[in-house]
Amino acid sequence: MLVISEIIRRFEQGYTQPFLCRDELGELYVVKGKSTTPTGLAKEFICAHLATAFELPFPEFDLAYVDEGLVRYNDEASSTLGHGELFATKYIEGLQEVTYQTLEASDGAIAASLFVFDWWIRNDDRNLSQKGGNPNLFYQPANKNFFVIDHNLAFDQSIDFNEFKANHLGRTSWEQKRNLFTRDEFERRAHLGLDKIDEIFAQLPDEWAITDDFLEEVRLLLTSIEEDAFWEGIL
Repeated sequence: MLVISEIIRRFEQGYTQPFLCRDELGELYVVKGKSTTPTGLAKEFICAHLATAFELPFPEFDLAYVDEGLVRYNDEASSTLGHGELFATKYIEGLQEVTYQTLEASDGAIAASLFVFDWWIRNDDRNLSQKGGNPNLFYQPANKNFFVIDHNLAFDQSIDFNEFKANHLGRTSWEQKRNLFTRDEFERRAHLGLDKIDEIFAQLPDEWAITDDFLEEVRLLLTSIEEDAFWEGIL
């Protein structure tokens, strides 16, 4: 677990109101806390593991401890970040929110994989069109790298597939690339995460008070990738 030694500033962008922080080793992290809600933090932590297993470019991440003394005289941090065990991703310099044009110019492999991944975790919060959107996908021009973030709204079982397909940023890439992928390949990736799901659940902090019922719902949803019904309309 990281130990945060300094709270630098709140990011202006982002509904979950993350903060730029420094840990005891001097490394910078983007830390989410109170505004994300305990359930949202659990979704972030679980999906960070799953995205990494799914071979998506997710930043380094960890739990981060923020002492109460760091926020005691910082009203903004006290009200939106809080203290205790929180969720952190490594800060990456020079990231830009991906644009429709940037995505169109890429080879589409990441966007296509994201289409399947987000349907697997029932995440409807990655949308993009020529008019804009909320991609939750970032690009680092200096190194030509993409980074996937933000899964606090995952595991939404009310999502309709047709609406998801119409709005997801990877819909066009998936249509163009799906013949290059196989169901077996995506199931292999999924199982890299599923095989460790109990270990992932066990790492969730007790103070987040995540219920067994919630975790069981997540488990059942994730195993749906093994069923034919999951793949209807995708392949």
